[in-house]
Amino acid sequence: MIIDYVVEDELPLLEQLAARHSARLFYAVLTATQEELKQRLIQRGSSDLIERSLFLKNKLEQLPDNQPYLYGISGKTVKQEADGFVPERYEQTASSDGRSETE
Repeated sequence: MIIDYVVEDELPLLEQLAARHSARLFYAVLTATQEELKQRLIQRGSSDLIERSLFLKNKLEQLPDNQPYLYGISGKTVKQEADGFVPERYEQTASSDGRSETE
């Protein structure tokens, strides 16, 4: 299980690794508003990561391949995030062209 990992261009590699090891792969892109992202980073003492985090937020939210996997967590507690997460929505399966797709 990989949590709190930013997948920029590595999704095909993760799909290959999952297939090689007969593992199920669930892919979700957690998103929050810019303001909430800034607040969370400041609370964690990671204000030096704000600029990079905002860049990645915008990049990941704009990628067409990510659109089905966006999961908004703004304004939610960790419990609400977990309770609202439906793993089946994010499961990857291999397609005929070797790329993954949702079931």
